[in-house]
Amino acid sequence: MSKKYIGMMVSLLAMVFIFGCNHRRKGEKSAIYEALEEYPDSIVVGGITFQYGFKNQMLAHRDGVFDTALIVEKFYKPNQYLFDSCFNFFSTPIYSPKEIVRWNSTYLDEYDTIVWKQTRFLLEQNIDSLLKKHLNAVQEMTGIKGEAKFLAYFPPEGYGVSGGCDPYSMAFDLMYKIEDADYLKKVIPHEIEHTIYENQIGNDPYFATGIGVTLDEGLATYFERTYNKADSTIFFDTKAETDWLLKNEREIFERFEPYLMKPLDSACPLLYHFNRTSDCQPLFTEVPTKLLETNMGYFLGYRIIEQYTKVHGTDSWRDIYHISPKEFYEKSGYKDFIQAPE
Repeated sequence: MSKKYIGMMVSLLAMVFIFGCNHRRKGEKSAIYEALEEYPDSIVVGGITFQYGFKNQMLAHRDGVFDTALIVEKFYKPNQYLFDSCFNFFSTPIYSPKEIVRWNSTYLDEYDTIVWKQTRFLLEQNIDSLLKKHLNAVQEMTGIKGEAKFLAYFPPEGYGVSGGCDPYSMAFDLMYKIEDADYLKKVIPHEIEHTIYENQIGNDPYFATGIGVTLDEGLATYFERTYNKADSTIFFDTKAETDWLLKNEREIFERFEPYLMKPLDSACPLLYHFNRTSDCQPLFTEVPTKLLETNMGYFLGYRIIEQYTKVHGTDSWRDIYHISPKEFYEKSGYKDFIQAPE
């Protein structure tokens, strides 16, 4: 057999392989588009609307010609408040109507592999049913319908937002955690609960203090862990970190306490331990990991709520939606508990 013949056969086989891969990939993309077509643009549960922004971001490219009108009418306009008010902290107008159309027009070309991979994962996780389950659970467990609008979307590189800027709006950057079931299972219920609490208590004068942020994050963590029936022996990532937190709990509290009743603009060191700022020195630096150091406050808030339930009953944590953060903290008896002689 001649080398020329062998070369021709190799080339032919390569062409068949490439054609087969491309054909299969086109089939997979068509299946994804068809699945997305079955999704609604949004769902409403109680007082909460969840916009599936990623759906129309993808479908705008379906026919190989970018559909500008679809992005404007189905992506920008339903989320205009979020883009105009919550996303306006960026130095460039990346979420203005013009810019939204611009970066969406090239998005699939620039992030082709990763976006398709993530969309496939979201569909495999049945994100529509999962989000409905989360929303129903939050409202049933808290007894409050809430009032907020959420957006699940693909952002431009470097401009993603995951979280809320006010009690009524929140975004989930679907590129933040790629193929991460824990993100869908833990983080989204955690963030949804924030809007419930902030809607209820946001106008209380103690909400904007150290104890307000401590209970806000502690409650979202308490809810998320209760909802997911989390292992009570592991609070953070590992049992070793949990053991460290418990061992140092009294000292953590005593360093945090002077800031608990201070306004947030005077509580920068405390905010550092909620990963809300890096502009000041931490209160507690002898910590095993940086991640633990900047998220330590969640543990303290969680423990205050846990202590409240020990004093007032298993389901009493729901009282937090109806009384001042200061009153909840005082009724928890946490200070006496943690400072009691061993």
